[in-house]
Amino acid sequence: MDNGRKKIKRTLAIAGVVLLVLLYLLSLIFAIMDFVGWQRWFFASMGATIILPAFIWINLFLYDRMIDRRKENEQQDGEDNT
Repeated sequence: MDNGRKKIKRTLAIAGVVLLVLLYLLSLIFAIMDFVGWQRWFFASMGATIILPAFIWINLFLYDRMIDRRKENEQQDGEDNT
């Protein structure tokens, strides 16, 4: 794996961790505070803690597949031209 891919994966992983920590804090705040509509905000933040990691994983998976397919096509094009 080249440095560019590692850097992108590391950046997305760090961003995901930061966002998850913020979502957990928001969930805690929404659960403690008593204001009108807190349930909607609480459940939205809990839903995001499930959806966000799945979204990041899917994007990383598709990015890897796209890069691998591009390399395969470049190799096939190089073999066809010789």
